[in-house]
Amino acid sequence: MILILGIDMGKFFIALIGILACTGCGNNPKDPLEPYNRGMYEFNDAVDNAVIEPVSRAYDRVVADEFQEMISNFFSNLGEPVRFINDVLQLNPNGAAIDLERFVFNTTFGIFGLMDFSDGFADIPMRNQDYGMTLARWSNNAPTPFLVLPLLGPSNVRDTVGLGMTFVTNNALDLQPENEAFIILGIQKRANLLKYENLMALQLDPYVAMRESYIARRNAQYQKLNNE
Repeated sequence: MILILGIDMGKFFIALIGILACTGCGNNPKDPLEPYNRGMYEFNDAVDNAVIEPVSRAYDRVVADEFQEMISNFFSNLGEPVRFINDVLQLNPNGAAIDLERFVFNTTFGIFGLMDFSDGFADIPMRNQDYGMTLARWSNNAPTPFLVLPLLGPSNVRDTVGLGMTFVTNNALDLQPENEAFIILGIQKRANLLKYENLMALQLDPYVAMRESYIARRNAQYQKLNNE
């Protein structure tokens, strides 16, 4: 059983599937789950405005940029084993070697990943790699419905399956952050998005802007990996 903030993630994904089944599909072939997605977007936005954004702004004011970077680096380093596994699954030995090299360098010379030694001193930047990308490679990046997750935000069906696989892997490797660390990670990720607030406010339909931005970013990541 995998618990995040006291939530059984297995039951969470089962409940999510049930909600999707009850909600039904919309008329937009590009976004068949749009009725559910817009409702969940409104819910997430309300929670964000009431709690997450104010907390993130306070965190951004109190915590120095240098410490925020160290926190981001630490959690990013914890993700290297999953990146390594996915490169192996994609039969990409060069990518797997880079992931392993980054993890070793950053965990040792980077003081448990607090500094990105690999990027800053060894010129080995982080690679965007995850189970969602592996499933995309295996399916030739076949279209998959866009999906908004409770509190976690934009995703798609394939990436959501990949997220569940990441939780299972991190739990097996004992790399899953504890509840307090998971909260800090969430606040740090939200603080990183504060600079985009004004841009989102200019959008006529913020939901569509979020959806198109997510789809474009994931497609770009896929193309980059596919061209390696």
